[in-house]
Amino acid sequence: MIRCSTAVCVLLLFFTNVFASRKDSTITTSDGVSLAISYFTPSTPMPAKGYPTILCVHGFGGSRDDYASIATLYNSFGYVVVTYTVRGQGIGAASGSQSGGLFNWFTGDRELKDVAEILGWMRTRKEIDSAHIGMEGISQGGLTTWGAAINRLPIKCAVPIIANPNYADNFISNGCINYNFTAILNYTKSFSKVNLGPYIKDTLLPALSADNYNYSRSLLLARDLKNLIPSINVPLFLQCAWYDQLFGSSYDFACFNNVKTPKKILMWSGNHGLPPTAEIENMRRTLTLRFYQRWLKEDTSETIMSKDWEALFFDPTNSSTLVLNDTSFKVNQLKPVIVSRFYLYPSAQLSESFPKDSMVRSINYIQNIGNESVSFDSDPFDSNFTMYRAGVHLSLTSTATLFQANPMLYDVDDTGKTVNITRGFFEERPNGPRPPTPLPREFELNPQYHTFKKGHRLRLVIKAGMPVSIPADEFGQSPYPPQESGTTSIYSTKSYPSYVILSPVIVLQPKIIDTNNAVKVVADQQRAIKPSIVVFQGEEIPVENTTGEIQLCNALGQNVMYQNVIDTRTLAPGVYFLREIMQKSVMIRKILLLPTR
Repeated sequence: MIRCSTAVCVLLLFFTNVFASRKDSTITTSDGVSLAISYFTPSTPMPAKGYPTILCVHGFGGSRDDYASIATLYNSFGYVVVTYTVRGQGIGAASGSQSGGLFNWFTGDRELKDVAEILGWMRTRKEIDSAHIGMEGISQGGLTTWGAAINRLPIKCAVPIIANPNYADNFISNGCINYNFTAILNYTKSFSKVNLGPYIKDTLLPALSADNYNYSRSLLLARDLKNLIPSINVPLFLQCAWYDQLFGSSYDFACFNNVKTPKKILMWSGNHGLPPTAEIENMRRTLTLRFYQRWLKEDTSETIMSKDWEALFFDPTNSSTLVLNDTSFKVNQLKPVIVSRFYLYPSAQLSESFPKDSMVRSINYIQNIGNESVSFDSDPFDSNFTMYRAGVHLSLTSTATLFQANPMLYDVDDTGKTVNITRGFFEERPNGPRPPTPLPREFELNPQYHTFKKGHRLRLVIKAGMPVSIPADEFGQSPYPPQESGTTSIYSTKSYPSYVILSPVIVLQPKIIDTNNAVKVVADQQRAIKPSIVVFQGEEIPVENTTGEIQLCNALGQNVMYQNVIDTRTLAPGVYFLREIMQKSVMIRKILLLPTR
């Protein structure tokens, strides 16, 4: 675990008030558009080659002023900071902070050409070390930062925050059109907050608003950049929120996994926005400064890029940061070795036992007016339970041709207080005659790292649609309202079960039982297979594959075996699972790899 110390937090809060020189100006682009730009210079002595510099890009509908306080912080650590207002934006901002032109797209050709021209202007200034320019952006600015890195603009490193360029899946998936994305575009159009170009204003927005799923998806796929991410050639530090309603965490991981350069990911619990507490925000800023220290100041002694803590997840359970010792973390691609299923019961309970009695629960949805829900609670956990992904399997019918299922998971303590965990969404669209039997549908919820403390309960809430005004009990990613009112029924029977799926993180609670020559460990892990094999580091163990496929999986489900050999010299100590996959069954044995003393 690592924590943002009190001293560091105080240091960061102090430095946000350090004086810095700010100059406001404009830059005229090659197509004649005037962009508002600000230039923040530190008061520290200028290095011989100029200051390392950070280009910062604001969120959608904002202006250059949004980064002013962070620019002052970066100045205090010896960085020049340049901010600008994206074309067509800054309406209603401080005097002179509006930029001309029309906004076409977040990573549009013209918008990225603006970045290239600003970088070219920056590289001519004697105060700037042109070989050490980093780029950072939030939301829209995060997308621009991704685009600059993918297009290999002359930057040294990239920090995209709460954004990923997987447009199609973020804004349209599981049959649903993202309500929040559509609402934001409609708001900026209706209140003239952004001067939108014809692609968004006349093509994409009408398709989204009309719930034209296939056409909208084709438009977004044409803009999608996820397949171009391997072209990035600079270090990248992705920072994002677990249940972001605009950029789903599963797609954050998918994009992160495609980065081939040195990389790091930081996740915190929250919606679309910076961390919700000062503690997490100061931790985020501290880590960002360490990232810049490594790449913009070439400090090779800075350990932030250590491969053994590439993924950092803030755990709100104990206000600490979990370091995952896995250099190829692929949450969205995992096939879990162990899952816990919580079945829906007629008594509104969630139980790990298969239901003996049949259950049918109905939810009414009246478009734009009413949105009922059903709720199910588990028994209290008898020990801490840590999960890293979730899904649902629902058996459904509906009187509407077009209907939704919107599940949300909560953590409920012994006083009844609830904490948001994660959610997902699914929409059934007409595709031929509807069968008379329930439709089994299994889909992922946004992955989330979360610990249920002993005595807490898991709560599942399912709604059947979204009203135009999102109610207070909603959180995270939500779909656009469906086109039909109706009654959706959820079945949980022997033939058509419904259940929540949680994938636990395997955490060993070791106990020394023999200290002669080596430390042997017995695992006491709830819902895990008892250890059947203990091996020690420094060995190479061949595994004969005589009856089926052999896999050695780590606790996150990734196969780490190479050519049917367990090479304990290259594997970190810990728990693994040996899977023998045969024609009709799978044999799983738990292995503990332990270091010798």
